[in-house]
Amino acid sequence: MYLAYFDYISNNGSSPFHKALPLSKIILSIFMLIFIISTVNLIKLCIMLIFVIVLFLVARIPLGRIGHLAIYPAIFSAIFALFKIGESKALALAIVLKSVDAALVMLFLFSTTPYIQILSLFSVFMPPILVDIFIFTYRTFFILVDSIANTLKSMRLRGGYHRLGLGKNLANMARVLGVIILHSFEMSERMYRIYMLRGYNGGIKIGRAKGNMGLNDLMLLSLSLLIFIGMVMTWKI
Repeated sequence: MYLAYFDYISNNGSSPFHKALPLSKIILSIFMLIFIISTVNLIKLCIMLIFVIVLFLVARIPLGRIGHLAIYPAIFSAIFALFKIGESKALALAIVLKSVDAALVMLFLFSTTPYIQILSLFSVFMPPILVDIFIFTYRTFFILVDSIANTLKSMRLRGGYHRLGLGKNLANMARVLGVIILHSFEMSERMYRIYMLRGYNGGIKIGRAKGNMGLNDLMLLSLSLLIFIGMVMTWKI
């Protein structure tokens, strides 16, 4: 479901972000990710969160439809945040906020740029086998997200979720995680056999997007410069 939806909105969007060259959007995303990685300041991370949300609104991407995908990284990062909460509650919160910000940045990139165009740029300097791995990983991620959602829904319908039974919930979640891991191994082997039957020999040919730099690209590069200035300047907060 998510894979088809991302393909649809990235190919059929009409916002300035959709019309810009893939390279400009990748540069903007890289600067945003560097900004997120390089700081643990809650105010900076909150400003970046608001900035990304504004990008979604300008691009007319329904954040309510795909924004919840950022919850998955937040759940996993919360595990690491628990180890830091004794040291600093602000640091623990920053870890979770970093994961949410980074996830939203990537969601924005894939919502405005077909993933084939992104990987076509990477193929310029990356070995073909690595590009193939990214292609498979992209498809597999959304398939697994759908599988997790369906498994959790099935668990709730069968009485596997109890509001007051934390121990039972954790045990059931562990079983769900085990099923998903086994399913991912099975799916990877099945995909490998399918590609081998179709003549896969270690390199999927993908075309590159063509076009000249325009006003939309200059806008994105200006935003990248603004983010860079925000990284290097001293914030009195």
